[in-house]
Amino acid sequence: MSFSLVLAATFFVFLASSAQAGPNADVDIALTRLSPPCGLEAGQRIEFLIAGRNLDGVRQIKFDFHWAPAGAISSGVGGTATATEEKGFIAPGPPQIWGDIATYGMAVFGGSGLSGEGELALVGFEVASHITPSDPVAIYIDAISLGPSSTERDTIYPQEAAVLANYCDATGQPLANALFLQASHPARLYSSAERATLADSSNGEIDLFAQPLVEPTFRADTEINWQLVNPGPGTLYAHLPERSIAIAPGESSQIQTRSNYLGQAHLRVDAAGGPGDTEARALACADLSGQSLCAEQLLIWQSPITAVISEEAGALPSASHLWANYPNPFNASTVLAFDISASDAGSYTQLAIYNSLGQQIAVPFAGRPAAGTHRVHWDGRHLNGAPSASGLYISRLLTDSGAQSRRLMLLR
Repeated sequence: MSFSLVLAATFFVFLASSAQAGPNADVDIALTRLSPPCGLEAGQRIEFLIAGRNLDGVRQIKFDFHWAPAGAISSGVGGTATATEEKGFIAPGPPQIWGDIATYGMAVFGGSGLSGEGELALVGFEVASHITPSDPVAIYIDAISLGPSSTERDTIYPQEAAVLANYCDATGQPLANALFLQASHPARLYSSAERATLADSSNGEIDLFAQPLVEPTFRADTEINWQLVNPGPGTLYAHLPERSIAIAPGESSQIQTRSNYLGQAHLRVDAAGGPGDTEARALACADLSGQSLCAEQLLIWQSPITAVISEEAGALPSASHLWANYPNPFNASTVLAFDISASDAGSYTQLAIYNSLGQQIAVPFAGRPAAGTHRVHWDGRHLNGAPSASGLYISRLLTDSGAQSRRLMLLR
């Protein structure tokens, strides 16, 4: 196979792995990105080299991959690298893709196999037709099985084994440090009171995933400090592997978790029913290379009766505030939530959307709102009804108290 970029020199950072006990249980894996980190779009490949060390008589190798976001990859190619080619390894075909996962393997028949250190495989995944340079894509190596035969293989799970593309700033440079926070379902219906206390896949469960990025990959074993704020009226529950934490209306809770070998820190939350919607404000923070970074997400639990209500009654906000939109990134529509304080109530308020050039393209809200929390939808369209292109946008809330802005990422 041919790759679009050839390295003059290759430098590996080997990644620690966990494995079953066996002669290859201590194999370490290194990834080297070959394709550009930024600017990839439809038809181009995310290409990388896989190397290993502490190998012991390896004759068969199988790689397991997955990627995010869903549908980002259309096809794959693969081939042997320096060490496996010298030993006569054969790759019978390209990576086999099923949905958003793929497997790829190679083997050699006879000989002593591969021992010590060496380059194992060259792999490339073509991005799908809808991917633009503004669409971040991550390819993960979930596991590698290798050994002298099909019945004597060890399975290892390399830490921080991700190859990133388009995780870049507005100038087209790779992000050095960043913290991403995603929710599986930013808006859910309530769980019943007895089921909300348990992690049992009930209606209201929302999974939060924080990903600390230290270029060029997501960082494993990093402490994530969560803060969950419950304005009410329902009770909020945070589910950890060893216990569940109840957060009463009007209270907040501090929770610590660590990112796993893929660089993801997970927290599951749920809420019991109340007389109105319950909104949880989730904040995740991490110290990355001496830099403290935070990301936040607004979560909402609704009853069937109030699910379409856009304004909520309850305790009045002490200050006007623009919350992070959800979902973010989005590809169809997104919800923008903002608080109006008593001092700003009845005054002219505008919530507008701007493109990266500072041009106003949409105004989801303009009026004189009452004090409280308000939610509006933006369908990603301009004022003239034309759909907006993928990219970074800015939401701006203007009140008598001043202006506040947030970043939105539209992914078509």
